[in-house]
Amino acid sequence: MISILSFSDQGAVLARQLLSHLGDAVHYDNRKGQVKSQMNRIWDQSDQILFIGATGIAVRYIAPFIKHKTLDPAVLVVDDQGKFVISILSGHIGGANAFAERISSLIPGSIPVITTASDGRGFESLDLYIRRHGFSILSDENLTKLMGIMVNGGRIAYLCETGCDLNYPNAVEVQSLWELPEDVEGVFIVSSTVRQAYLPSLQVVPRNLHLGMGCRKGTSSKEILDLIYQTFDRNHLSLLGVASISSIDIKAEEAGLLEAAQELDVPIHFYTKEEIAKVEELFPSSSFVKQTIGVGAVAEPCAYLSGGELIVHRVEGSGVTLAIAREDKWESYM
Repeated sequence: MISILSFSDQGAVLARQLLSHLGDAVHYDNRKGQVKSQMNRIWDQSDQILFIGATGIAVRYIAPFIKHKTLDPAVLVVDDQGKFVISILSGHIGGANAFAERISSLIPGSIPVITTASDGRGFESLDLYIRRHGFSILSDENLTKLMGIMVNGGRIAYLCETGCDLNYPNAVEVQSLWELPEDVEGVFIVSSTVRQAYLPSLQVVPRNLHLGMGCRKGTSSKEILDLIYQTFDRNHLSLLGVASISSIDIKAEEAGLLEAAQELDVPIHFYTKEEIAKVEELFPSSSFVKQTIGVGAVAEPCAYLSGGELIVHRVEGSGVTLAIAREDKWESYM
């Protein structure tokens, strides 16, 4: 939701003009005392906040609520004459810079003011890159450090299992984190496998892991999740990388599978026997399973159909089988 906050007669006029172009927007008119008493609620419910007034007013109003760049809404300030559109908070991850460009396009003659360091230097910041691709940050403790290296023109290494379109001239691609060029100051990692580097590093996780699963009737979500957690831990995989769960369609009503997908917050897909039969010869087959459900394997074919290359072949738990495929998204990054 977009919240527009105005503080003067001219500001209210400009707010009404913007409202006609912004579908999901609410106007708070401080001439009627609507802002200060509601600022806590406005902050919590807004994706973007647009102050029409002085920058100092905006700073004083938002100061008590600022938490972190990954949590805060985008905040803009527009003077009530509509001359300048200033991005002041959450420029990259929160989208304030892009929002400033959008608002400026709605106010003829206005100038978008964007002061984030990477934009002024002509390269994409890491936090905007992460947001653009929908990656999850494994740990953000070195995000500011790597951005500092880039702003100062330092060299960074990057290791990407999905392919990278990182727009930074002083970046060098590496295949190993243990053989880094001597002049590299930090490392950017895009991988669903948890990795360690001896230099300051930032790892982000693409959702590119697809879980193929089979289970006995009535298997609980705990038994299913236990096998997933154990297998991910054993293979140094991040749960942030899970993109989907899949199984055979006769398991479409299995509560344990449905609850596991809900717990991991991922979609679940069920393949037909005919779809699985087309690829089952690629994997070890069980005659008992084939007699029971019509195909000789479930977990591996389902993982393969969803993601492609298997990185974890069939493992067993208590009434559960699991295989994991890693999707190759190289082409989508070119």
